[in-house]
Amino acid sequence: MTDPAELPPLPEPPAYESAHDEAPLTDHYSAEQMRQYGLACALAERERAEKDALRYRFLRELHWSDGPMCVAMQPKLSVKLGHDCPSHERLDDAIDAAIRSRGEVK
Repeated sequence: MTDPAELPPLPEPPAYESAHDEAPLTDHYSAEQMRQYGLACALAERERAEKDALRYRFLRELHWSDGPMCVAMQPKLSVKLGHDCPSHERLDDAIDAAIRSRGEVK
């Protein structure tokens, strides 16, 4: 599930006052606006999933001996002090840079 902060912004409600009441969103937006917002959210999630799948496939195909990175099993035993072990966004950025350097994705 996508973090709500990463979703496309919902269009502004028709009136300023409506943004500050407790009424459900359907009282402020048409069915078409809600449908378009739902579609935008689904497309954003799909794009994110496709990018993650591309990263996984790229990482999976690398060989530890000649690739720019690898996955280490039992990292507390196999990774030495001073080695870079990125995670989360830093890992995404490192994989994206490695993909670009091979010219596989622009």
